[in-house]
Amino acid sequence: MSLFEKIVHFLDAQMATPTLYGTFHLISLVAVVLVTAFLILKFRNASDKTFRIIVYIFWVLIFWLEIYKQINFSFNYNDGAPYWDYQWYAFPFQFCSLPLYVLPFIVFMKEGRLRDAFISFMCYFCFLGGLVVMAYPGDVFIGTIGINIQTMLHHGSQVILGIYFAVYKRKKIGIKFWASGLPIALVFIAVAIAINIGVHQWMLSAGIDECFNMFYISPYYNSHLPVFSTVQSLVPYPVYILLYIFAVVLGGLLVLAIQKGIAALYRKVKSVFHTNKITAPVILFFAIEVVLAVLIQLSSGDAERMLCFSSVALAALFAIFTVKKNACSILTVLGLIFTVAADVFLVLLTDGDKLLAMYLFSLVQIFYFLRVFMENNSKRTRVCHLVLRVLLLSLSFALVVFVLGEKADLLSIVSVLYFANLVVNIIFSFANFKRAKKFAIGLLLFAFCDILVGFSMLDLYITVSESSLIYRLNHTAVNLIWAFYVPAQTLISLSARSTKKQ
Repeated sequence: MSLFEKIVHFLDAQMATPTLYGTFHLISLVAVVLVTAFLILKFRNASDKTFRIIVYIFWVLIFWLEIYKQINFSFNYNDGAPYWDYQWYAFPFQFCSLPLYVLPFIVFMKEGRLRDAFISFMCYFCFLGGLVVMAYPGDVFIGTIGINIQTMLHHGSQVILGIYFAVYKRKKIGIKFWASGLPIALVFIAVAIAINIGVHQWMLSAGIDECFNMFYISPYYNSHLPVFSTVQSLVPYPVYILLYIFAVVLGGLLVLAIQKGIAALYRKVKSVFHTNKITAPVILFFAIEVVLAVLIQLSSGDAERMLCFSSVALAALFAIFTVKKNACSILTVLGLIFTVAADVFLVLLTDGDKLLAMYLFSLVQIFYFLRVFMENNSKRTRVCHLVLRVLLLSLSFALVVFVLGEKADLLSIVSVLYFANLVVNIIFSFANFKRAKKFAIGLLLFAFCDILVGFSMLDLYITVSESSLIYRLNHTAVNLIWAFYVPAQTLISLSARSTKKQ
């Protein structure tokens, strides 16, 4: 087998066809959310040069993925040997293929109305196409690994760029900005009609019997899109085209309405709290964590683990990009980073090292202890703090050894000492509640989560009766652990922004 044949075979690696909102689909959605959040948090006010570089990176990614897709679809096998047979239905001029042609204009064109029109097209029309596929992939998933990755990265990029462009051009959002992108959509529709007719005639003359239906608006083939397929079979072709254009216009207006609604909600929230701390990134971060919290309750298995870990990673990522230049803020960020490291072993890996995770969580509480200690300026409070911490740690160690006896192991001892540190952190964070409300409440929710985790591990040391409250809490339909853990990490992350110099 030649090197080229080996490459083609490798690109055709197979997998079980992903299911709607299965593990692969959910991971793709979470990746889109995280990348979108990163771009908005880090580059919402980027220079024009940086903006162009970001767009160029996305264009290069989807361009080469499209090349791969064309190669993969066009090579078939005869006794294991590949041969070329181009699949005309996969020609890259569907509505969702348009970023391939639009993004270079945004990268290389001078600033002005025409460039803004292409950005508007991406914001309202390409974005909507990508969002529909990401929300309901339908039959886009197949048994080829590379194609599934390509389709999620391609359509996910449409969603990411659509949202990022809207945030980057937020001062221009309005009916005029939306209208500037509409002519580009109409031109592409006209081009699709022309090449549908032209290529069909050429195929007839060349004796090629294949489907060529760009934008699914060919007069020779019925659309397979939901609703559109029914409409096309009931009305004359010109009426179908007008209805298709109407749907595109309506979809773009719907996106505009959502943008305006989000902007209005942001202004309303900010006016209610009368503070500059309620910013667009904060609202976005909070909204994403809420979505992840809901998805966690609806999922199970590998998908649930990935969603859980993503919520923790996002909290740390947000804190990193909003950290302040003071010790308390930096200590909080370090705590969140080590929380992510701990959850790699406790959540992400199915056979993770629980003891190593508890060591890392213990470091988290040491960082939080230093923050609480520094925020309590009273010398008397600090002395009480140290005395209580030493006493509680000593008592906890003695208690676990006394209660468990020979069953006491390093995991149980480290876990109890960790929880004792957390309890003291909660006590003294509430003693300074006016200065660090979010941090105090976050630690309290953290403790509720850890209590439930402790209940789930009791079977390792004692027998838990099925009639007991502990057993019932461990077997509820609601994932109580993460119902507390997600808001805990969210609040602790937000608290890193509100610390003050010591």
